[in-house]
Amino acid sequence: MLFLGGFISCFIHKYGLTMGNPFMVSKTADGKTYFKLTYWGPSQGGKTTAVDRLYKLMAHNQSKVIPVTNFQKIDMAGGSTLFFDRGTFQLRGRKVFFQVYTVAGQKRFRPLRKTVFTGTDGLVFVADSRSSKWKENVDAFEELITLVKSNKKKLIEDYPLIVMLNKRDLPNIIEKSKMEALLKHFELILPPQNPWFLWSSTIYETIAVRGYQVARAFAECARRIVLYYLRGHGKAPILAQRSQINPK
Repeated sequence: MLFLGGFISCFIHKYGLTMGNPFMVSKTADGKTYFKLTYWGPSQGGKTTAVDRLYKLMAHNQSKVIPVTNFQKIDMAGGSTLFFDRGTFQLRGRKVFFQVYTVAGQKRFRPLRKTVFTGTDGLVFVADSRSSKWKENVDAFEELITLVKSNKKKLIEDYPLIVMLNKRDLPNIIEKSKMEALLKHFELILPPQNPWFLWSSTIYETIAVRGYQVARAFAECARRIVLYYLRGHGKAPILAQRSQINPK
Protein backbone atom coordinates (compact mmCIF):
# COMPACT_ATOMS: atom_id res chain seq x y z
CA MET A 1 0.00 0.00 0.00
CA LEU A 2 3.00 2.32 0.19
CA PHE A 3 2.94 2.47 -3.62
CA LEU A 4 -0.71 3.53 -3.74
CA GLY A 5 -0.21 6.27 -1.16
CA GLY A 6 2.88 7.63 -2.87
CA PHE A 7 1.26 7.49 -6.31
CA ILE A 8 -1.88 9.38 -5.28
CA SER A 9 0.10 11.93 -3.29
CA CYS A 10 2.21 12.58 -6.39
CA PHE A 11 -0.83 13.28 -8.53
CA ILE A 12 -2.54 15.44 -5.91
CA HIS A 13 0.61 17.52 -5.57
CA LYS A 14 1.00 17.87 -9.34
CA TYR A 15 -2.60 18.33 -10.44
CA GLY A 16 -4.71 18.91 -7.34
CA LEU A 17 -8.23 17.51 -6.93
CA THR A 18 -10.19 20.42 -8.31
CA MET A 19 -10.48 19.47 -11.98
CA GLY A 20 -14.05 19.47 -13.23
CA ASN A 21 -15.36 16.26 -14.80
CA PRO A 22 -18.52 14.12 -15.07
CA PHE A 23 -17.24 11.42 -12.68
CA MET A 24 -19.41 10.43 -9.70
CA VAL A 25 -16.83 11.78 -7.27
CA SER A 26 -18.27 13.51 -4.21
CA LYS A 27 -16.66 16.70 -2.93
CA THR A 28 -17.57 18.42 0.34
CA ALA A 29 -17.44 22.06 1.35
CA ASP A 30 -14.43 21.44 3.60
CA GLY A 31 -12.36 20.12 0.69
CA LYS A 32 -12.80 16.37 1.15
CA THR A 33 -12.97 14.17 -1.95
CA TYR A 34 -14.79 10.84 -1.88
CA PHE A 35 -14.42 8.07 -4.46
CA LYS A 36 -16.70 5.02 -4.51
CA LEU A 37 -15.25 1.55 -5.13
CA THR A 38 -17.65 -1.39 -5.43
CA TYR A 39 -16.86 -5.09 -5.04
CA TRP A 40 -19.03 -7.15 -7.40
CA GLY A 41 -19.34 -10.88 -8.00
CA PRO A 42 -21.29 -14.08 -7.34
CA SER A 43 -22.66 -15.06 -3.96
CA GLN A 44 -20.08 -16.32 -1.46
CA GLY A 45 -17.22 -15.60 -3.85
CA GLY A 46 -15.28 -13.75 -1.16
CA LYS A 47 -16.26 -10.08 -1.50
CA THR A 48 -16.96 -9.48 2.18
CA THR A 49 -13.94 -11.53 3.23
CA ALA A 50 -11.72 -9.49 0.92
CA VAL A 51 -12.79 -6.14 2.39
CA ASP A 52 -12.69 -7.51 5.92
CA ARG A 53 -9.08 -8.61 5.38
CA LEU A 54 -8.34 -5.25 3.76
CA TYR A 55 -9.41 -3.55 6.98
CA LYS A 56 -7.08 -5.71 9.03
CA LEU A 57 -4.16 -5.27 6.62
CA MET A 58 -4.47 -1.49 6.54
CA ALA A 59 -5.00 -0.98 10.25
CA HIS A 60 -1.27 -1.07 11.03
CA ASN A 61 0.64 2.20 11.43
CA GLN A 62 2.78 1.90 8.28
CA SER A 63 -0.10 1.89 5.82
CA LYS A 64 -0.65 5.00 3.70
CA VAL A 65 -4.33 4.14 3.34
CA ILE A 66 -6.16 3.60 6.60
CA PRO A 67 -9.71 2.63 7.62
CA VAL A 68 -11.57 5.54 9.19
CA THR A 69 -14.91 3.87 9.89
CA ASN A 70 -15.92 0.45 11.13
CA PHE A 71 -16.59 -2.15 8.46
CA GLN A 72 -20.37 -2.47 8.46
CA LYS A 73 -21.47 -5.99 7.57
CA ILE A 74 -25.09 -7.08 7.18
CA ASP A 75 -25.05 -10.81 6.67
CA MET A 76 -27.27 -13.86 7.02
CA ALA A 77 -26.73 -16.85 9.26
CA GLY A 78 -24.87 -18.69 6.49
CA GLY A 79 -22.41 -15.83 6.06
CA SER A 80 -23.77 -14.41 2.79
CA THR A 81 -24.21 -10.65 2.54
CA LEU A 82 -27.86 -9.71 3.16
CA PHE A 83 -27.95 -6.25 1.59
CA PHE A 84 -24.47 -4.75 1.26
CA ASP A 85 -21.31 -4.14 3.27
CA ARG A 86 -19.55 -0.81 3.43
CA GLY A 87 -16.53 0.92 4.88
CA THR A 88 -14.35 3.98 4.31
CA PHE A 89 -10.60 4.35 3.85
CA GLN A 90 -8.57 7.55 3.88
CA LEU A 91 -5.27 8.43 2.28
CA ARG A 92 -3.23 9.28 5.34
CA GLY A 93 -2.63 13.03 5.67
CA ARG A 94 -4.93 13.88 2.75
CA LYS A 95 -8.60 14.71 2.43
CA VAL A 96 -9.04 11.83 -0.01
CA PHE A 97 -11.38 8.98 0.88
CA PHE A 98 -12.46 5.72 -0.71
CA GLN A 99 -15.94 4.53 0.17
CA VAL A 100 -15.98 0.77 -0.34
CA TYR A 101 -19.14 -1.26 -0.90
CA THR A 102 -19.83 -4.92 -1.57
CA VAL A 103 -23.01 -6.15 -3.23
CA ALA A 104 -25.12 -9.11 -2.17
CA GLY A 105 -24.56 -11.83 -4.75
CA GLN A 106 -27.84 -13.77 -4.51
CA LYS A 107 -30.15 -13.48 -7.51
CA ARG A 108 -33.05 -12.07 -5.47
CA PHE A 109 -30.96 -8.98 -4.64
CA ARG A 110 -30.53 -7.87 -8.26
CA PRO A 111 -32.61 -4.66 -7.79
CA LEU A 112 -30.55 -3.80 -4.71
CA ARG A 113 -27.29 -4.33 -6.60
CA LYS A 114 -28.44 -1.73 -9.12
CA THR A 115 -28.96 0.74 -6.27
CA VAL A 116 -25.60 0.01 -4.66
CA PHE A 117 -23.89 0.41 -8.04
CA THR A 118 -25.16 3.98 -8.40
CA GLY A 119 -22.33 6.47 -8.10
CA THR A 120 -19.60 3.86 -8.48
CA ASP A 121 -16.24 5.10 -9.73
CA GLY A 122 -14.47 1.74 -10.07
CA LEU A 123 -15.03 -1.98 -9.57
CA VAL A 124 -13.29 -5.03 -8.21
CA PHE A 125 -14.91 -8.20 -9.52
CA VAL A 126 -14.40 -11.09 -7.08
CA ALA A 127 -14.65 -14.36 -9.01
CA ASP A 128 -14.96 -17.77 -7.41
CA SER A 129 -12.19 -20.04 -8.74
CA ARG A 130 -14.07 -23.28 -8.15
CA SER A 131 -15.03 -25.00 -11.38
CA SER A 132 -18.50 -25.66 -10.02
CA LYS A 133 -19.07 -21.89 -9.71
CA TRP A 134 -18.05 -20.94 -13.23
CA LYS A 135 -21.57 -20.28 -14.50
CA GLU A 136 -22.25 -18.01 -11.52
CA ASN A 137 -19.17 -15.99 -12.41
CA VAL A 138 -20.35 -15.63 -16.01
CA ASP A 139 -23.86 -14.66 -14.90
CA ALA A 140 -22.46 -11.99 -12.55
CA PHE A 141 -20.33 -10.54 -15.35
CA GLU A 142 -23.27 -10.48 -17.76
CA GLU A 143 -25.44 -8.72 -15.20
CA LEU A 144 -22.76 -6.11 -14.54
CA ILE A 145 -22.21 -5.45 -18.25
CA THR A 146 -25.96 -5.11 -18.84
CA LEU A 147 -26.25 -2.68 -15.93
CA VAL A 148 -23.37 -0.55 -17.19
CA LYS A 149 -24.82 -0.48 -20.72
CA SER A 150 -28.21 0.60 -19.34
CA ASN A 151 -26.42 3.71 -18.05
CA LYS A 152 -24.96 4.26 -21.55
CA LYS A 153 -21.48 3.57 -20.20
CA LYS A 154 -18.77 0.96 -20.78
CA LEU A 155 -16.51 -1.00 -18.50
CA ILE A 156 -12.85 -0.05 -18.94
CA GLU A 157 -13.66 3.10 -20.88
CA ASP A 158 -15.84 4.59 -18.11
CA TYR A 159 -15.19 2.32 -15.11
CA PRO A 160 -11.86 0.75 -14.18
CA LEU A 161 -12.31 -2.96 -13.51
CA ILE A 162 -9.94 -5.22 -11.58
CA VAL A 163 -10.57 -8.95 -11.20
CA MET A 164 -9.77 -11.02 -8.12
CA LEU A 165 -9.66 -14.69 -9.10
CA ASN A 166 -10.29 -15.81 -5.55
CA LYS A 167 -10.01 -19.06 -3.57
CA ARG A 168 -6.85 -20.19 -5.33
CA ASP A 169 -6.02 -22.46 -2.39
CA LEU A 170 -8.97 -24.78 -3.04
CA PRO A 171 -9.03 -27.96 -5.16
CA ASN A 172 -10.82 -28.25 -8.51
CA ILE A 173 -10.31 -24.67 -9.62
CA ILE A 174 -10.24 -23.13 -13.08
CA GLU A 175 -7.06 -22.03 -14.81
CA LYS A 176 -6.30 -18.34 -14.95
CA SER A 177 -6.37 -18.63 -18.75
CA LYS A 178 -10.07 -19.45 -18.64
CA MET A 179 -10.81 -16.17 -16.87
CA GLU A 180 -8.59 -14.33 -19.35
CA ALA A 181 -10.58 -15.84 -22.23
CA LEU A 182 -13.85 -14.69 -20.63
CA LEU A 183 -12.53 -11.16 -20.18
CA LYS A 184 -11.43 -11.06 -23.81
CA HIS A 185 -14.88 -12.31 -24.84
CA PHE A 186 -16.47 -9.42 -22.95
CA GLU A 187 -13.86 -7.00 -24.34
CA LEU A 188 -12.43 -6.34 -20.90
CA ILE A 189 -8.95 -7.40 -21.98
CA LEU A 190 -8.32 -5.34 -25.10
CA PRO A 191 -6.00 -5.83 -28.08
CA PRO A 192 -2.84 -3.67 -28.21
CA GLN A 193 -4.22 -1.49 -31.01
CA ASN A 194 -7.18 -0.41 -28.86
CA PRO A 195 -6.71 3.13 -27.41
CA TRP A 196 -7.67 1.83 -23.96
CA PHE A 197 -5.43 -1.24 -24.10
CA LEU A 198 -3.38 -0.15 -21.07
CA TRP A 199 -6.56 -0.10 -18.95
CA SER A 200 -7.53 -3.71 -19.68
CA SER A 201 -8.71 -5.61 -16.63
CA THR A 202 -5.88 -7.02 -14.54
CA ILE A 203 -6.38 -10.40 -12.87
CA TYR A 204 -5.01 -11.01 -9.37
CA GLU A 205 -5.00 -14.60 -8.13
CA THR A 206 -6.11 -14.18 -4.54
CA ILE A 207 -6.80 -16.04 -1.31
CA ALA A 208 -9.01 -13.57 0.52
CA VAL A 209 -9.20 -15.52 3.79
CA ARG A 210 -5.42 -15.12 4.11
CA GLY A 211 -5.31 -11.61 2.70
CA TYR A 212 -3.14 -12.78 -0.20
CA GLN A 213 -3.10 -10.19 -3.05
CA VAL A 214 -6.17 -8.47 -1.57
CA ALA A 215 -4.41 -5.15 -0.95
CA ARG A 216 -2.79 -5.18 -4.40
CA ALA A 217 -6.15 -5.60 -6.14
CA PHE A 218 -7.65 -2.75 -4.12
CA ALA A 219 -4.62 -0.53 -4.69
CA GLU A 220 -4.69 -1.00 -8.46
CA CYS A 221 -8.39 -0.22 -8.70
CA ALA A 222 -8.00 2.86 -6.47
CA ARG A 223 -5.01 3.99 -8.52
CA ARG A 224 -6.96 3.77 -11.76
CA ILE A 225 -9.95 5.57 -10.26
CA VAL A 226 -7.71 8.53 -9.42
CA LEU A 227 -6.08 8.48 -12.87
CA TYR A 228 -9.46 8.41 -14.63
CA TYR A 229 -10.49 11.38 -12.50
CA LEU A 230 -7.37 13.50 -12.86
CA ARG A 231 -6.15 12.61 -16.33
CA GLY A 232 -9.26 11.44 -18.16
CA HIS A 233 -11.98 13.75 -16.80
CA GLY A 234 -13.99 10.74 -15.70
CA LYS A 235 -12.97 8.36 -18.47
CA ALA A 236 -9.97 6.15 -19.17
CA PRO A 237 -7.27 8.54 -20.39
CA ILE A 238 -5.67 7.74 -23.70
CA LEU A 239 -1.97 7.69 -22.89
CA ALA A 240 0.77 7.89 -25.47
CA GLN A 241 3.32 6.23 -23.23
CA ARG A 242 3.08 3.63 -20.52
CA SER A 243 5.24 5.84 -18.30
CA GLN A 244 2.37 8.31 -18.03
CA ILE A 245 0.52 5.79 -15.85
CA ASN A 246 3.24 5.88 -13.20
CA PRO A 247 4.51 9.46 -12.93
CA LYS A 248 7.64 10.06 -10.88
